[in-house]
Amino acid sequence: MYDFRTSDIGRLPTERGFPATLRLGCFFRGEMTLQLLQRKKTQLNEAEEKKSPAEDHNDDVDSELVLPKMASLVIVLLSNMFMQISFFIVVSSSNEYAKHLGGTSTFSGVVIGIPTVFSGLTLIPLMKYDRGGYKIPLHVCCASLLLGHIFYALAYHFSFLYLILIGRCVNGIGFSMWMYCKRYCSDPRIVGLRRRTLLASWLMTGNGVGMGIGPLLGGILYKYVGFDDPVTQNANGLKGSLWNGFTSPAWLLAGMWVLYWIAVCVWFEDVEKNALPLGSGKGDEVQGQQRSQPAKTEGSGSGSEEVYVTATAVEDSSPSRLPTPIPISRPGHRQRQSQSEENPLEAPVAPTSTANPATDRISSSRYPVIGCMCWFAMACFFILGAWEANIPVYTSPEVTPELGFSPFAAGNFLSLGALICFPFFIGNVFLARRVQDRWTLATGTFIGGSALVIFLILLGLDKTSIGGISPPHSLLTNSSTSMSTSTSTIYDSDTSPIREIGLASAPALFVCWFLVALGFNIASTVTMSLLSKQLPSTPRWNGISSLVIQYSNYTGRVTGAVWGGYGGGIGGVGRGAGVLTAERIRSGMMGYVGLELAIVCIGGVICGVCWRQLKAKTG
Repeated sequence: MYDFRTSDIGRLPTERGFPATLRLGCFFRGEMTLQLLQRKKTQLNEAEEKKSPAEDHNDDVDSELVLPKMASLVIVLLSNMFMQISFFIVVSSSNEYAKHLGGTSTFSGVVIGIPTVFSGLTLIPLMKYDRGGYKIPLHVCCASLLLGHIFYALAYHFSFLYLILIGRCVNGIGFSMWMYCKRYCSDPRIVGLRRRTLLASWLMTGNGVGMGIGPLLGGILYKYVGFDDPVTQNANGLKGSLWNGFTSPAWLLAGMWVLYWIAVCVWFEDVEKNALPLGSGKGDEVQGQQRSQPAKTEGSGSGSEEVYVTATAVEDSSPSRLPTPIPISRPGHRQRQSQSEENPLEAPVAPTSTANPATDRISSSRYPVIGCMCWFAMACFFILGAWEANIPVYTSPEVTPELGFSPFAAGNFLSLGALICFPFFIGNVFLARRVQDRWTLATGTFIGGSALVIFLILLGLDKTSIGGISPPHSLLTNSSTSMSTSTSTIYDSDTSPIREIGLASAPALFVCWFLVALGFNIASTVTMSLLSKQLPSTPRWNGISSLVIQYSNYTGRVTGAVWGGYGGGIGGVGRGAGVLTAERIRSGMMGYVGLELAIVCIGGVICGVCWRQLKAKTG
């Protein structure tokens, strides 16, 4: 193969055995190639002049720093936050709602956690019809959450306990959008490698907002909407059975999802079906067509050999780019070697290149990393879900009279702890660009694990409430009459703001909850982003990683909510559920926290073993 350069044009090769006719033909073909390149450059310059400054800036942006379109990104981030609010708004009052309809605290935990089961069942069928995009899942999300909240609210009117369970199951279908939020924020077609942890931090911030606003809003509506007197309720059934402290959160969110659905239809732009990952997309395709187009000449057949002329005279010189050869067909000669065996600098670039199948495989060293991220994705949501479901149960008057939290106080307690975390979540958004993901994971796990150790010590010393040692529990019977009397007496005994928030009764418990919410939310930030950096940046692996992480989240959510409602045995309190003693409550809660601490310790061991493999790019 003869390598022509621009300086060779006009100077015929004189090597021995090179026919004069062919030398003259190559000369004219080289002249024609230069004319074509000059004409192409003129067209490109005209196109560049017509481009807007924003488009010109986007062309220069590193593919690792690319972000999706702002309107679509905001829609996805809002969907995550609204789903979090929808998930947590029932936490503060679901325990009382379930008991009012004849259930127990354990049933309340099932109501809180059951949506994730149906989300997991929905994911696989939905992925078959999403066409690689996000618009269909968004519509499914809006429709399911709208109907689910309506069913949840109607359970009071029909006095049907299992209708609140049905409503939450329908909500679970919509919660499948959580996986698509993670996939969108790590999609290699629209998000650069160094922007995935940043977007994951924004998702986590939305989680914190939902965790803070949800219980607070539910508690406020429970208290200030309230319930009508039974006599008035019979006279005006609309007020008492359709709009009250239990049903108003669901009706409010149903209206919110209607408005959000309209916004999705107006502003959301889906990813193109045939879009390529960043680095092999349209820009590279155009560049490949400009820089490596074979010059076709008459008489070139299947057996023609390609001779390369490097067009350095017509392209702008760049010190960071090596000259790319342009092939010219030489008829009458067989190709001596395959393209894969040629010099890489002389190989034509495929205009529509996709991921190399060889690079789409992962080494065996990546499987422990996948297992580590799945474990932490499960552990974080298990512990968070358990605490969110357990605090309204453990602090209720039937279990801990010296705390005596109403649903309003329990909701405020949960919300305040999550809202105080919000400034730290915002700080984590900026630190994500400078701190490695593995250090973020380790720091969050250490903070949350420390809170579990502190709470376990407080339980062992029986000092979870203010004022030192808690007064001993007498046997607590759970007949419906005594429960309603004691509950109303405690709820109305002190209506000061400090009492209603719960800080006066349990400051130590509040500190533990704050550290749990802060630590495990921060740790959950990097599970998806770190895994996506460890795996090939292809749509296939992005789908696989987001799916396994989401299933791990679901496993943690549903089991954590049930475990928190059960509370090591104290969640059995309810109508006709038997008796509780102080010793049974203390031992049950220590077992409840002990299991969570064991899960964290196992995660710490896995993280230590995989520490070297967890290193990845920041941002």
